[in-house]
Amino acid sequence: AGKAYGHILDPRTGWPVASGISATVLAPEGMWADALATAVVVLGVAAGLELLESLPKIEGVVVGPQGVRMTSGLR
Repeated sequence: AGKAYGHILDPRTGWPVASGISATVLAPEGMWADALATAVVVLGVAAGLELLESLPKIEGVVVGPQGVRMTSGLR
């Protein structure tokens, strides 16, 4: 019916995430960067950045409706 769906699913609902945000994560291993970027998209900007800030050696950038935000280590 002309509606596009993304590939990231919210495990709480089983439906694709419609948050309209993009996340890039820097981590010692690519596997962690990928998994955490997906988690940030599901969690949203505020909760996603809070998660990233709580983890050692992890940094990230989130682009959302209110602009670009990043972890303290990248500012």
